[in-house]
Amino acid sequence: SSHRLDRRARISARHIVHALFGRHNQPAAVQLPHLHSPAPVLLLVPGRHLVLSSAAIAPADMASSDSALAAATAKVAAVKSADGTILTEPFLDVCRAVLPVIDKLGTAFTLVRGDVSGNINRLAGKMPEDPQFVKLFAIVQFEIVKSTHGHSTSATKGLLWLKRAMEFTLAILQRTAKQPDVPLAQVVTDAYAETLMQFHGFFASNAFYLAFKFVPTRESFVESLGVSQGANVTGEIDAFVAAFKPILSEVHDFLSKNGLDDPTKV
Repeated sequence: SSHRLDRRARISARHIVHALFGRHNQPAAVQLPHLHSPAPVLLLVPGRHLVLSSAAIAPADMASSDSALAAATAKVAAVKSADGTILTEPFLDVCRAVLPVIDKLGTAFTLVRGDVSGNINRLAGKMPEDPQFVKLFAIVQFEIVKSTHGHSTSATKGLLWLKRAMEFTLAILQRTAKQPDVPLAQVVTDAYAETLMQFHGFFASNAFYLAFKFVPTRESFVESLGVSQGANVTGEIDAFVAAFKPILSEVHDFLSKNGLDDPTKV
């Protein structure tokens, strides 16, 4: 059976949905293993009441590869053209390759994954509209000319929140590699404070901190990442961060120089 959550819980959960890297009107689910057996799932549907259900969730693309990090790192080389332009599809391809890493942070990050995926799809959906949109920044520049860049559903907003999500993920990975004795829950909390917290209001921040309590153990997360033969997790984290962080920095600088790094809290 399902149980209607009280008003306070509905408000907090709604802020989770709206805070997670942009706004999408898709249902999402977070498993809550501490309440009952079988573990219930918190169904989060924007604009509707929330319910607890015992239905199991199985996010797509959960199957692990030999090394998700190595696969993502290998894709970074194609992100820039010969003249140094960031290309849309290769950039999005790297972000897609990060999704399995986010999956390994557990069901507490199911919403994060959903919104990252939604922003990837938003940008990918723009490409057929104009041949110039093979260049990532051309999409944003077009929206600036059309004065649509400020809309909540714009590709510009999608890129902004996708960039922030990737920065959050890289911060988690970096701290995992550099702080081997710190529990993953603390690693994630510190990475959030370093990256996303400044863009979240009171309700959103508290909702995130609650979700972080349900991440897996550090040992489980590191083991789930897998490594390529002859490599180690720390080395693969360092390689991915070294390859992708400069790309994200370039995206950040472009958005900032054009006044598009919107500081509004959600």
